[in-house]
Amino acid sequence: MNKADKIFAGSLKRGERGEEVFLSSFAGMKNVKKVYDARHSAKYQDMDVDFALDLSQKSMLSALAGSTRVSVELKTDFTGYQNLYYERYSCYEMRTAGCMEKTRSDFLVYYYIRKQFFYVLKTTSFRAWVHEHSEDFRKNFKPERGRFGIYHKAGLLIPTSSIDAAFESGKIIGKKVQVSDAFSKQRVALLDKRAYRKIEVLRDERKVKNIFDDMNS
Repeated sequence: MNKADKIFAGSLKRGERGEEVFLSSFAGMKNVKKVYDARHSAKYQDMDVDFALDLSQKSMLSALAGSTRVSVELKTDFTGYQNLYYERYSCYEMRTAGCMEKTRSDFLVYYYIRKQFFYVLKTTSFRAWVHEHSEDFRKNFKPERGRFGIYHKAGLLIPTSSIDAAFESGKIIGKKVQVSDAFSKQRVALLDKRAYRKIEVLRDERKVKNIFDDMNS
C-alpha cells in the first residue's frame, strides 16, 4: 500500500469512527425515538443522506426542522477546529457538485473528532449563508487520485469563528453539540445497549425483492 492509499484508508477509518460516535450519541438521546442508518441504501446515497431520525416534539432537532422526522448528512473532521471544509465540487474538471452542495438532507452534521463536538447545521440556511459569503472564505483546491488519473476537489475553508458568529446573529440555523464524556476516549463499544436497539439499518427494497425472486426460482 502506497502513501496515498494509506492516507485514504486512514481517512475512511476515521470517518467510520465518526459515524459510530454519531449513531451511538444520538441514539442515546432521550428525545430520539429511532435512528435509521441509510448508509447501505443506494436510494439515500443518491440523495447524500446518511441517517434519518424519528424524534419527539421536545427534541432540539425537531424544533430546528419543524418536523419530528429529519435526515442527516454527516462529515467527520480530524484535522483540527480552525476551519470547516465546504466541498463545492467533488470533481472540479467535470464540475460535479460536492456533497454539501447537493445533499437533500435536513441537516449537515459536522463532527470534530479531536474536539469532540458536532456542528448541527440546517442545510438550507447554511448553504445559503455560504453562497452569500463565499468571497470571504479561502479557496481550497486539492488533487486526488482516481481510477482515471488525477482530478481535483474544490471547496472553501470556513473559519469556525465565522460559523459561531453566524449562529449568534441567527444567520445560520443550528446548534453546537458537545459529545458526552462517554465518547471522550472513543469507547463507543461500551455504550448502553439500549441505545443500539433504536438503530435500524435501511436497505434497498429492490435488493429485498431480488432475495424473494431467488427464493421463488
